[in-house]
Amino acid sequence: MDSWAYGIVESIALLPDGRVLVAGDTLAILDPNMLTSKDIETTESLQSIDSLIIAQDNSVWIGGQDDGATHLTLDDSLTHAVDSRRYNSRDGLVSDEVVDIAITPDGAVWFASPGGIARCYIK
Repeated sequence: MDSWAYGIVESIALLPDGRVLVAGDTLAILDPNMLTSKDIETTESLQSIDSLIIAQDNSVWIGGQDDGATHLTLDDSLTHAVDSRRYNSRDGLVSDEVVDIAITPDGAVWFASPGGIARCYIK
């Protein structure tokens, strides 16, 4: 068994190339083959991350306690956010707290909150 001490970890997701997206007090990519990690550079403040999922286009959806959901489009190296958009209750989410996210094959994004669920289609 391999293990890495990495501080607070709330959620992980696997990238197609085998690296691991790690969310906690930062958002980073862990390369288990090289035993290295790199923080993802973004202009968004990402605090209290509860959930994350990688979409088919390698963009990242992040759910948080007070921030709603954030959608990050990453560069080809997957280490820098080139675009971001935050969604919250003003955009139709049930709550600004998003505890889980799921994506259907047709591209619908589902958000779970303490008060219910919401679905949206992002173009």
